[in-house]
Amino acid sequence: MEPGRGSRLITSLLILHNLVAWKQDISKYVDRYPPSKESLVGLQPITQTEGPEEARLARERIVQHYDNVYGVVM
Repeated sequence: MEPGRGSRLITSLLILHNLVAWKQDISKYVDRYPPSKESLVGLQPITQTEGPEEARLARERIVQHYDNVYGVVM
């Protein structure tokens, strides 16, 4: 699909999505998910050397991908 045609298609779908949402009662979605009664726990800083091995491998793969796409930035 051509980029211009794809862009028009996505824009049309977003407009239709917004029109459908506009005509619906949004308050029923708010009532569907009541506020949490549990306290929120703040994020704790984790160094890159800590954490599960799978997370470290995933970070390395992501870094390698963007290095390959955009080049190494130093």
